[in-house]
Amino acid sequence: MSKKKMNSRSLESVAQELKEKRKSWTTSVVTSSISSRLQCIQQEATVISSCEEKRKERSDVVQEDLSAESYSATSSWRLQNDIVCIS
Repeated sequence: MSKKKMNSRSLESVAQELKEKRKSWTTSVVTSSISSRLQCIQQEATVISSCEEKRKERSDVVQEDLSAESYSATSSWRLQNDIVCIS
């Protein structure tokens, strides 16, 4: 009977060990998965940031072009208006 108790305890300790290893393994897998996903998110954020910077640069160039065109159109209108007034 004492052998049965000993075997029973051994099985319980083995079962406990397996449970702890499973928890450790699961934690490791989850941590690795989270780390991998975080890295992907960081890469996506870098790409988005780069695209936003390029978009802003293009927007600034367009604004400058529009301002120059507006100035040119206004100057042209004023010049025409001055010519009409002089005539």
